[in-house]
Amino acid sequence: MGLSERDLRRVMDVVSPEAVSSDVLEMPEEVLRRLGTLIPCSGVSFAAWDERKREVLTCHRVTFTDDPGWDDGMAQLFWGGYEECVAVSGLAALDEAGQVCAWQDFYSDRAFSALQMSELYRRQGTYHRMMVRLPPRGGVERRLQIGRERGEPGFTDRDKLLLRLLRPHLTGIRDRIQSDRDGAALLTPRQLELLHAVAAGATNRQVARHLGVTESTVRKHLEHVYRRLGVHSRVQAIARVAATLPAR
Repeated sequence: MGLSERDLRRVMDVVSPEAVSSDVLEMPEEVLRRLGTLIPCSGVSFAAWDERKREVLTCHRVTFTDDPGWDDGMAQLFWGGYEECVAVSGLAALDEAGQVCAWQDFYSDRAFSALQMSELYRRQGTYHRMMVRLPPRGGVERRLQIGRERGEPGFTDRDKLLLRLLRPHLTGIRDRIQSDRDGAALLTPRQLELLHAVAAGATNRQVARHLGVTESTVRKHLEHVYRRLGVHSRVQAIARVAATLPAR
């Protein structure tokens, strides 16, 4: 199954710098929105959960129809039906191609309707559901899900191919944002304040005046920041914590 040059341009538009820089969520909202344009659907979501603790850590969605939201009842349905639904819990055992799949790859309509997970999908207003599993990090599962309502066409092999092409780019976005957050966590509030001023274009003299210290103190602070972040310049330091810096 071939993809046209236009298809490939649309794929890369999903993860373009403009989409990635538009948010500081673990998966930027604009990426989800553009993904929903690439593969028409009722909604796109990104979720991270801890299987051991049975806890959803983060979940954000972009919807193109009425959204019922997420409540405690849905969470109970999800965890209650998690283990029995291999279309959700069994992806770790599959090869790379299997990390992008729909529940129809595992079950007939009748078999799936007998699972508790199907009731969750019904409450969320979706029938078809395609899932993209990103490589786990820190023991946390991370998935993108694309939904379509009953009566809409199911996801095709071409849809899955588009997502397989996107998967490494989506993983890179998620890892970069997490690395930025990890870098920021290494810095003290004072060091972050200094780096914010540098990112805004201030010179060492201007930063010193703003912080009420000498220029040599600013240089010392920057040296400490570089060591903590494992970088060698202010440009590298700003890039390391870019997701935590205020928009200019």
